[in-house]
Amino acid sequence: MFILGIHGLIDRLSIFTGTLFAAKYFREDLQAHSMEEHLKAVKLSLPEISGEGDYIIEAETLAGSLETLFRIAQWKGADFPTIIYHHGAAEIPFDFGFNKIFPLKKMDIAANFILIRAPYHDTNKNYSRAGLLQMDI
Repeated sequence: MFILGIHGLIDRLSIFTGTLFAAKYFREDLQAHSMEEHLKAVKLSLPEISGEGDYIIEAETLAGSLETLFRIAQWKGADFPTIIYHHGAAEIPFDFGFNKIFPLKKMDIAANFILIRAPYHDTNKNYSRAGLLQMDI
């Protein structure tokens, strides 16, 4: 007889609970394009960069049109190290964790800081809707 143990039970309970509240990830089958195919298909529209601020990037992908963003939060110059921060899953606003870790207004840090916002992480509504989208990829 196979005994799951506490960790196996926790895993099964979390998976079961997730299926009650989350959109189904695999709605038809497990077939998908390879990572290489996805990467080769990406077409980016990059904005002109003119210093600190937010820059929207439009991407055409096998999954459709996506909007993402990067923020140059602090730029000290090319001679300084650069830290690139990517938020956690479902972290909205996308800079919440960054602001806790690097309170730039209170600290003088000798580094450049660039934040990346993944598609659908602009609002909770868009993030929730993204899980429900039926994309043929």
